[in-house]
Amino acid sequence: PKKVYVLYNTLDEISILNDIEKCKKLVPNIKSSIGIENEPVAIFSGTINRGKNLDLLIKSFKLVRENIMTLDPKLIIIGDGSELDNCMILTKKLGLDNSVIFVGRQEKNASAYYLLGHVAVMPGLGGLGINHAFIHKLPIICGNADGCEIDLVENGITGYLLKNMSEINLANKLTQLMEDKDLSAKLGSNAFKLVNTKISINNMVDIIEKSILNEHFTYNS
Repeated sequence: PKKVYVLYNTLDEISILNDIEKCKKLVPNIKSSIGIENEPVAIFSGTINRGKNLDLLIKSFKLVRENIMTLDPKLIIIGDGSELDNCMILTKKLGLDNSVIFVGRQEKNASAYYLLGHVAVMPGLGGLGINHAFIHKLPIICGNADGCEIDLVENGITGYLLKNMSEINLANKLTQLMEDKDLSAKLGSNAFKLVNTKISINNMVDIIEKSILNEHFTYNS
């Protein structure tokens, strides 16, 4: 046991925080171009393939719209992939053309879209997407991802980890966080603190260094 170190995989939050600062100036124009003012916004980001379950999220968002129609909630989809066309067809079929917004892959300006959000959603496989959302001060709703969610997502603290990722269960939690922006902000603040302390890039490097320099190891230059 003395030779075992727990290493939390993460992103370089310092670099992403720099991206956020650069992207802040883009937010007003983006809000205007996609027709968003003060509505609650959910963010999905990732490769759009079957494992990501974006179709489940879109169907769930239909229920969210029915729950809080007066708030006119929006869903922003960042990314592309093999299931993009099918998901766009599903969106149109469900009459969500004006509330589900596909913005494509965003390599440089992803943070500008995250800054519009109040909650992030990961309905299928993923991992570092949780860290990415947390650095943007967004809580996340997810199910079984790649295992990292067990360490990152604490129910009612940094977001919600759903044991049963169904349309209804996802819609209920989305409705809760999109309806209560104060709660979303509180959970997002907790999430941000986590990826800047226990699960930060500096802590990750420190643990690697500690494991190498520990007396249980022999290091030869």
